[in-house]
Amino acid sequence: MQLFHKIKEISDLFEAGSNEQARHLLREILSNYVALHDETERQHLRIETLEKILEPEKNLFYAQGFFWLTSDAKKVHGPFCPKCMNTEGDLILLEKDAHGFLCPYCNCRYPALREAVGAPTGSVQTQRQAHIINFNQ
Repeated sequence: MQLFHKIKEISDLFEAGSNEQARHLLREILSNYVALHDETERQHLRIETLEKILEPEKNLFYAQGFFWLTSDAKKVHGPFCPKCMNTEGDLILLEKDAHGFLCPYCNCRYPALREAVGAPTGSVQTQRQAHIINFNQ
């Protein structure tokens, strides 16, 4: 409603011949609009980022014995504790120490990685498919 009153005030100023005051109020409204638009864009980006964090299974993959997350920029985050993920479904970021990695939640120790992990080339589903071996043949 405040915007309606400002527009009415601008209209009245133009009718009264106070063009400079009307232009000043128009610039003020435009400045407020641009600031609001920028803030809305920032909030949309924040919501998008939070949604990705809340739905990690879309970006989750398993490599070299650990779970990893990828972001839009194909940046890899991790490693995450495989024990906590498999037993509790929790993504617990491992802490690096002199011997490799330590889970701060379950205190499991893991050896250091031999090579860097990159983003998967296939889909997450392709990365995590199991193969069933039939022993009854």
